[in-house]
Amino acid sequence: MAGPETSFGKRTRTDAFSRPFPAISETQPGDTVRKKKHSWPDDKKKSWSVVRTICGVGYVGVITVIAIGLIDRMNKTPEQLSEIARSDAARVVAQAAQARKTACAKDNSGMAFVMAQSEVTKRLASPSSATYPVLESRTQPIGDCLYRIKAVVDSQNGFGAMIRTPWSGTIEFHPLEGTWQVKSLSIGS
Repeated sequence: MAGPETSFGKRTRTDAFSRPFPAISETQPGDTVRKKKHSWPDDKKKSWSVVRTICGVGYVGVITVIAIGLIDRMNKTPEQLSEIARSDAARVVAQAAQARKTACAKDNSGMAFVMAQSEVTKRLASPSSATYPVLESRTQPIGDCLYRIKAVVDSQNGFGAMIRTPWSGTIEFHPLEGTWQVKSLSIGS
């Protein structure tokens, strides 16, 4: 039973839906078999559509928040914007001062002594021979992350003899940068 024919110029086609499907024969060992295309199960399709919906809603939400922020900023006068900038700067300075105060409240005398030693070692005639008797050193905090140090160092002089040299100095800790700075250093007095 042939289906309705339609003409398109010189060609004639038969409607594929009106013809019966050909019979499926059993495959022989040498025959090639067409593989069925993999299709997602319905539950996976639904979960992906949920994910896409959530992402779309999130995207629209972010764009909305940004737009509201820009519109709010456009409605402010330059004086209001500069006042906001000044208050933000004042808050940052206050936070930095509070962080410095908190960091300076800790006693870092041991670290101050070690950091000052490196500067003293650089100034010796024989830096590799330097030893620092800890029992003969005194480090005390003098406020605002400053430390005063009085100590001695044993090192070789130019002739190779071990000598004990007193040294003193002041060192400052910068907590925001995590660095130490030698303010003053006197060796041999």
